[in-house]
Amino acid sequence: MKNPSIELIRKDFIEKRLDLQTDQANYLLSIDSLNKNILFLLQEIEKTATKQLLHVGFYWPIRGEPSITKTLLEWRNQNPSRKLALPVCKEGQVLTFHEWDPTFAMRKGFANISEPDETSILDVDLIFIPCIGWQKSANQVWRLGYGGGFYDRTIQSWEKIGRRPICIGIGFECSQVPSSKWIPLEHDHPLDGLLTESNHQLTP
Repeated sequence: MKNPSIELIRKDFIEKRLDLQTDQANYLLSIDSLNKNILFLLQEIEKTATKQLLHVGFYWPIRGEPSITKTLLEWRNQNPSRKLALPVCKEGQVLTFHEWDPTFAMRKGFANISEPDETSILDVDLIFIPCIGWQKSANQVWRLGYGGGFYDRTIQSWEKIGRRPICIGIGFECSQVPSSKWIPLEHDHPLDGLLTESNHQLTP
């Protein structure tokens, strides 16, 4: 059963996210800053990671989610071994990440979201996850999503086999959820970091 108060928070934050686009000039500046933070974070991770980042998963933006596609294409094109992947979603199942390129065919998948049409599954080293809302507590970053549990189930499945990629949330500063309104539940999985238009950091 869905929690009505959480559903109201989701609705309010999605509307707030869409409202950002009414001031187009400031919105574009925010998106530009966010994408610069993405490149900075990728560079920082690659400096300290024990292996190269070669396969990066991300999302097809919907309902005001910030687009990071162009920046990730620029990052991918710096190294011919790098690949990008988008999630394929099936109700009640974990997500699988399939190789994506602008030249690949797309289809409408779950909830009418675009996804790659029958491309190969990649083992992603890092994924960028869109956040309706986010919260920092106890030195951890928590994500408020759409309520379907897809990312939580997927992260849990990766943890069970010891193959969890780096999970980075993508959101806006205005999407921080006060602890008085939302407390992560047992099934929620913390992220490894958060990126906003003014923030680029990993959790300890």
